[in-house]
Amino acid sequence: MKVLMATYQGERYLGRQLDSILGQTVKPGGILISDDLSTDGTVEIIRDYQMRYPGQIQIMDNEQASGGAAANFLRMLSREAENESCREKYFLLSDQDDVWMPDKVEKLLEKMEEMELCFGADTPILVHSDMKVAGADLSEIHPSFFAYQHISPERTALNQLLVQNPVTGGAAMFNRAMLPYLKRIPETCFMHDWWLALLACCFGQIGYVKEPLSFYRQHQGNTLGARDRKDISQYSERFTQEKDRQVKENYRKMFGQAACLLEMFPDQLNGEQKEVLRAFLRIPCGNVFTRSFLIKKYHFYKNTLAGTIAQCFTMGIGR
Repeated sequence: MKVLMATYQGERYLGRQLDSILGQTVKPGGILISDDLSTDGTVEIIRDYQMRYPGQIQIMDNEQASGGAAANFLRMLSREAENESCREKYFLLSDQDDVWMPDKVEKLLEKMEEMELCFGADTPILVHSDMKVAGADLSEIHPSFFAYQHISPERTALNQLLVQNPVTGGAAMFNRAMLPYLKRIPETCFMHDWWLALLACCFGQIGYVKEPLSFYRQHQGNTLGARDRKDISQYSERFTQEKDRQVKENYRKMFGQAACLLEMFPDQLNGEQKEVLRAFLRIPCGNVFTRSFLIKKYHFYKNTLAGTIAQCFTMGIGR
């Protein structure tokens, strides 16, 4: 079992996270860290832990910056998938600033083994857990990331995952059977965990543990922060700023990763999955009535009614 961690400018929180991983009740076989050319003390901290824990921590030699957290993780996943000497059965993803509960690995492994017993170890399987939302000082903001974000982890059908991702990478474990699907890096990807969820949905299974098994640290440096989905101001903001660059970019990535899924796995996807993907990719090309029709017909529903209604109006702005 191996932990895959991506780091960048993480000196403030990295040590606490490494301590929480190394202190697990079920010890991972090792930690592989891909640093994205940090200029602070991140690499020095990693080197220090390498000396203190010989043979347990590796750091990848990256000569070029990846371009962001998602790209950094995807690069690392691709290299692991191509590594013929890798014999690990399970992989966990780790953010640099979270803190794991002592039994996180143990409980994710129990869920993974339960699912492999049911579906077979040759089935690609991804499992993930709830988290506690915490401030920069680890003070609790909310006891459940799922509840705070209005995430329903049981929503794992393709039509649901195309519009909303319930999986957080730092809370996830996947098995070796996922590796063949990770060799190629998609040209467009919203986030690495969303891509992993789509792959597991199409070619395997997704499971979850309801119990929070880590602290999701909320601070200004988060790539994507937790946001209270009860706050309807975010939806009104979309309507008043339809041409906002970030909204356009988000939709570009969301539809782009769906297009990559269809293009990269034409022989592995079944007929129903291809139909759903093609219908989804037609959404931004139509007017509000066409978008509404496709969303209703294929149940491209988000977790809240407000979110689903907003899609009908905003999904065309990125074309």
